[in-house]
Amino acid sequence: MPGPLGNEIPANPKEREVALIPLPGFDTDGNRIGYGAGYYDRFLAKNTHFPTVGVAFALQECEHIPHEPTDQTLNAVVTESGATIFSDHRDLHHLQK
Repeated sequence: MPGPLGNEIPANPKEREVALIPLPGFDTDGNRIGYGAGYYDRFLAKNTHFPTVGVAFALQECEHIPHEPTDQTLNAVVTESGATIFSDHRDLHHLQK
């Protein structure tokens, strides 16, 4: 049974190899629609040593998502249709077909 809210133990970013990011939408430039709190943007801005991979359904792809300078883009997105890689991050080679 989960404990009370506020007692979560955050993941240690130094122990991560990839960040899997849930998202309601993404575009072909790696921009994403978040959930509005900025949590992932703040976390990813501080932790750039691992790739960021969005997890979505293909139908969530948008033509264009407006973005702000503080919005963090994705390195790749994985859907039921496959992986789309937006950057040449050194740790993304295993996603390529």
